[in-house]
Amino acid sequence: MLFSVGRASAQLVRGTRPVSTMAGNPGAALHALRILFFLCTTHEAVAAGRVQEFACFTDYDKELVCHWKVPAQTNCSKEFLLYYRKNFFNLPNRVCIPENGKDNLKCTCTIYPDYFVSGLTYILALQFNGTDMWNYTVIPALVVKPRAPKNLAIGKAENGNFNLSWEESYSPSSMLSGQPVIYEVKYWRKQHPTEVSVKAINYQAKSFEITASSLRRGYDYVASVRCNYTDYPAYWSEWSEVVEFHYNYQVTAEDILQMAVPVACILVMAVSVICYFCFTKVKKEWWDQIPNPAKSHLVVKNVKKLQELCGSKFVKPKHQGDR
Repeated sequence: MLFSVGRASAQLVRGTRPVSTMAGNPGAALHALRILFFLCTTHEAVAAGRVQEFACFTDYDKELVCHWKVPAQTNCSKEFLLYYRKNFFNLPNRVCIPENGKDNLKCTCTIYPDYFVSGLTYILALQFNGTDMWNYTVIPALVVKPRAPKNLAIGKAENGNFNLSWEESYSPSSMLSGQPVIYEVKYWRKQHPTEVSVKAINYQAKSFEITASSLRRGYDYVASVRCNYTDYPAYWSEWSEVVEFHYNYQVTAEDILQMAVPVACILVMAVSVICYFCFTKVKKEWWDQIPNPAKSHLVVKNVKKLQELCGSKFVKPKHQGDR
């Protein structure tokens, strides 16, 4: 890049003043340096404006994909070229012609290596309208983005739960086949896509049981899976294709028994409390209003007289000698 800019600067300077004149004129040389600095900074600003967030990733099996953001209306295949070569072979550069992404705000270039090994390194050079912009070194083993799991399926188990299963997307001959891998499962109600449940599977398994207790009766659900290889943890895969299932809960005898016991206990407690308050109210409004003979004033008076009469009979008469 600097060489091309330097040639353009020299041509511009030679077009305005002879080179020998500049050599003998410090002011002209200073002016030429200013022009060169202006051209360099201008080119860097244009390059930064045309290309942003350059990055690469690989499935570590068939392809190495590089992409970068560009302004709208950019024609990637006409304005850009991506040259690449392996670092430990003295071979000529190969060229990859980028394509526009789906949103036309990204250029994508797909390289198809002959093989992948852990020490493989690629040296990339990006050109914009015939001008080298910068070099880029990428080690595929450090930017692995695995392919998403495939053949996602779901079935209902005897206990009412749902068994979600899938397959690895790599053949036995692939570098990633049989490598330690972890998964994430997400599922959500189709009618409420923002309410997502995500479950991590940190063990070697290719299935997951979605419990019925985590679902709501009468709704359609959607599930998906993604993976990450622990020895190549740079990126998670994309989410797999979704699978749909309907949760139509059927009440069993065991469910009825589980619901009946707490309901019966609650009813017994409620009836006991109601009976207590009813008895208290009846006692206060009816039983307590019945006259009690033991509390009658006439009875009390007669009892006192009877006690006095009985007491006088048992009093001993005084003898004359006791006077």
